[in-house]
Amino acid sequence: MRDRARREVPLARAAAVLAVLAFAAPSLAQDWTGHAVVVGISDYPGTVNDLDWCDDDAREMRDTLLSDATHWSTDNVRILLDDEAVYGAIETALSEEFGEATEPGDVCLFFFSGHGTETADAGGGAGDEDVGDNY
Repeated sequence: MRDRARREVPLARAAAVLAVLAFAAPSLAQDWTGHAVVVGISDYPGTVNDLDWCDDDAREMRDTLLSDATHWSTDNVRILLDDEAVYGAIETALSEEFGEATEPGDVCLFFFSGHGTETADAGGGAGDEDVGDNY
């Protein structure tokens, strides 16, 4: 069984996100709709890079958002876990959730729990000259 301290961390993160949204809410229209893409990757190819609880973090974030049924619904909160969370699926989810489905005043949230890596940037992009992002 997981220890209590570890389980409280994702809940604290979720509470922090909701606190930010609550702080911003007075400037938002009362009838805003929340759109979210929630990604959690614990199971990576092989076993060396596997993580504990990232998929649980994503589930808890989704559940926390959906606890505010006034603004968040299962129609507008998409979750991708482990082998579902490939680049193309994330890109499609972002496009669909944050594209034409949104109205002025809506809130869009992207949540990711998992690894991030850096590799040599073959494209010579702006910012870190020799580093590219790899998701």
